[in-house]
Amino acid sequence: ESRNYPRAHNLASWGATYRLEWDCAATGQPPQPAASSTSGWLGQAEASWDAPRQQGRPGGHTWQTSLQLGRRIGNPWGQPGHQLTLSAEWTHTQDTAGYSPWLENGARRIVRRLSWQAHWLLPAANTSASGPDAWRWAVQLQGYRQSSNIPLFSLRSTAVQLLAMHPW
Repeated sequence: ESRNYPRAHNLASWGATYRLEWDCAATGQPPQPAASSTSGWLGQAEASWDAPRQQGRPGGHTWQTSLQLGRRIGNPWGQPGHQLTLSAEWTHTQDTAGYSPWLENGARRIVRRLSWQAHWLLPAANTSASGPDAWRWAVQLQGYRQSSNIPLFSLRSTAVQLLAMHPW
């Protein structure tokens, strides 16, 4: 991956990401398209490295590792066509050099983030289409809590989203 910033050349970088993903259907269920109401476990493990293109980028090289686990529940509480997905992700990011001499006496930045998400997918009412071409609604709740040894990078966020979806 290559990142360029026209107005901030000192932030330009290149890096690599290695990712392992899995999506396991519950025992006894035949494989089905992702938009269907199958149940199963989801996961992802990732490691990445990001290097500055020029000297002087705050933090120097950056290492990041993350682990995401989730559970997809088809037809929750007996609701045909509905799908509930619950997931959580833990991420650890660390710089190899001090971020800034003005922040915590030039300490290397260490950031830990715990994210969560609940995603409810349901068929739109009053539609005659069903299957992969049908309109769908989704309600999504998500949030994260991020902590850092440099307080400037510690934060929290929560969001609620209502989505209308249709495949193209």
